[in-house]
Amino acid sequence: NTCNPYFAIGLIINACLDGIKRELSAPAPIRERTAISGKPLPADLTAAADAAASSEFIKQSIHPDTLAYMLGKKRDICRAYDEVQNKEIYETVKYFFSL
Repeated sequence: NTCNPYFAIGLIINACLDGIKRELSAPAPIRERTAISGKPLPADLTAAADAAASSEFIKQSIHPDTLAYMLGKKRDICRAYDEVQNKEIYETVKYFFSL
């Protein structure tokens, strides 16, 4: 699955501006599946949507209606994926042939 590049870049810019405002230094690069806080990164899209929904930073950066819509769509994708028997065929048909 993909992210919306406009939202992703907007969040990156907001994070940079927030770090500048709070005079934070850049963290070390993430090389493992652990976040800066030491918590594991989301293992799948459902966990990522849950993390985004509970993030105060994201809530401040994206309008609540837009965030609810985007997370709803991502959760719909997760439900559809979870319901199929052959995930490889589903991904091929859903994403490869839709380009």
